[in-house]
Amino acid sequence: NIIYQCGEHLLTLINDILDISKIEAEKLDLYPDNFNFPSFLQELSDIFALKAEQKSI
Repeated sequence: NIIYQCGEHLLTLINDILDISKIEAEKLDLYPDNFNFPSFLQELSDIFALKAEQKSI
């Protein structure tokens, strides 16, 4: 599950980089979308907990 979440976050990062290039080229179209903030925070917490455990902190 953590590996899947990390992959999803990496894909999001790549898409964000592509979006930045669209913004700079003034070609980005924006559409409203729902966002589950508590779920996002839980996923971040899980990733950081794994990293902390790996470093024994």
